[in-house]
Amino acid sequence: MKREKLPHDLYQFLKRDRVLAGLYATSVRCGVCVYLVGGFLRDLFVLSGHLNVSNSKSAGNDTLFDAPIKYPLNFDYDVVVTHNVKRFCEALASEIGGSLFPLDKKRGVYRLLTEGKTLRYSPFDNRFGFKDGVQIDVSLLSDGDIWADLAKRDFSVNALAVSLKEIFDDKVFIIDPFNGLRDIKEKILKVTVKWLSTATRK
Repeated sequence: MKREKLPHDLYQFLKRDRVLAGLYATSVRCGVCVYLVGGFLRDLFVLSGHLNVSNSKSAGNDTLFDAPIKYPLNFDYDVVVTHNVKRFCEALASEIGGSLFPLDKKRGVYRLLTEGKTLRYSPFDNRFGFKDGVQIDVSLLSDGDIWADLAKRDFSVNALAVSLKEIFDDKVFIIDPFNGLRDIKEKILKVTVKWLSTATRK
C-alpha cells in the first residue's frame, strides 16, 4: 500500500481541528480505529496549494508538497470506523453535540449534524462564508480493511485516507493506493479499478 508522509503544516492543521480531536477522543473511548477519508482530504490538498494544481504542468519539478496553506479551511467530514459504528456515532454525538441520523442502517452509515455557525471556503464561487454547523458522515470500514474500502471508491482522487491515531501520535502518513495525489496534481480524473468493475456488473 502506498503511503506518503503528510506535510508538517497540513499535519499541524489537522491536529488543531476541534472536530478531529472529538473524533479521536471518541475512538479511544470506544476502542475503534477511525480513518479520515475521501473528499475532505482531496479538497484539503487542492485548496491548500500543496499540490500546486493551478500550474502543475509548468512547475518543472516532481515535488508534490511545495506550498504553504492558503486558507483557514473547513469542510464536511467523511470518516470510516473499523467496528461498532452505531455505538461510536452515539458516543460522538455526546462528545461534540449535534443530531444523529441513520443514512443506511444495514450498511452502517450515519450522519451527524452539529449546531452553530462555521466559517468555510467555497471553491465554487471563490469566497468565504458561514455555514450552519458541521456535517460528519460516518460509515463502517468496508471488508475490515482500509485498502479494500478505498478500492471501492469511485475516483483515485477520492481514494485517500489518514489514520486519526497517527495524526495525534505525531506520525502521519496519507494512504494513497491509487496515486490520487499525483492525479490531483496533474488534474486527472481516474476511476478506481474495483469501482469500475463493480459499476460494470450492475
